[in-house]
Order: sequence, then C-alpha cells, then structure tokens
Amino acid sequence: MPSKWQKYETTSSDPHYQAITKACVDILGTLGAFSKEEALKLAGFSLFDSESFRWDHIKRMVEEEIDNELIPLASQFFSKTRDKRHGKEYPAEEFPGRYIAHGYGKKTMGWCVASQGRNGHFFITQLNLKREQVKGKAKAHDKLLRQGRREAVPTARGKVLIEPNIP
Repeated sequence: MPSKWQKYETTSSDPHYQAITKACVDILGTLGAFSKEEALKLAGFSLFDSESFRWDHIKRMVEEEIDNELIPLASQFFSKTRDKRHGKEYPAEEFPGRYIAHGYGKKTMGWCVASQGRNGHFFITQLNLKREQVKGKAKAHDKLLRQGRREAVPTARGKVLIEPNIP
C-alpha cells in the first residue's frame, strides 16, 4: 500500500511512476483508454498489485502530459464479456453510464480520454454527471442559507446572512 502522505512532488519525480505514466500515455494514444493492470504490465511492474501505487498522482501526471481530463472507468469496461450480460447486449456507445466509475460502488479500474472522438459518449455522460453534481451542491447551499436566515445566524461582522449575488 502506498503512503497516503506521499506528496505529489515526490511521486512525479520518481522513475517508477514516470515509467507507469509513460505506459499510460502510450496506451491512451493507441486505444483511447487504459486499465491499471495494462499500464503496469506495459511498464514492467506486472508483479505488483495495482493498489501499490498512488493512482491519483499517476492520473494527474497523465492529465498534465496529455493536457486533457481523464474519465474514470469501472471494471465492466475492461471485462472480456462487457457487452453481454444475462443474454442482453450493452455496448458502451449506447450505455456509457454502465461503464463510468460513478456511484453504486463502482471502483475505478482505468481511465479514458475525455474528448477523443471515439469516447464522445463518455464525455457527454461525464459532463451530465458533473452538471447534476453542481445542481445538487447549489440545492444544498440554498437549503443551508435558508436555515441560516431562519435562525438569524450572524456573520463575522455581526450582520444577519444575506443572499449572495450569484449569477
């Protein structure tokens, strides 16, 4: 298990992490998506468990190198039988939400490039997910603000909360 206290600056200069990042970028260039296992195998670390590395740092290093955001993918995307389950077909182009690692206990097993032509379906779905998150946070903000007004919570300057000017 990697140290959760390991700083990004330390990780980004480590030659092992640089090799894994290069492998991820190479796979993204050819396939448009990579799994943790594929990246470790290409970098020569197939004996290590994928949890032995700080993937949040690797993801950030890849995003900086390709200057693009990565979309997290669940294990179903990399499964050999991903398009068939219980006799039904679930192609990623038609059901991108099934393969994005978001909610329902889906664990991130890899990533794809957000704006690559063949991953447009993931890009639109991820954009919609982020939009819904923003709506939820705005709703929670409004609820907390109403509660503060109702209870007349004073601010640091002693005034009662007022509505912020949000466009």
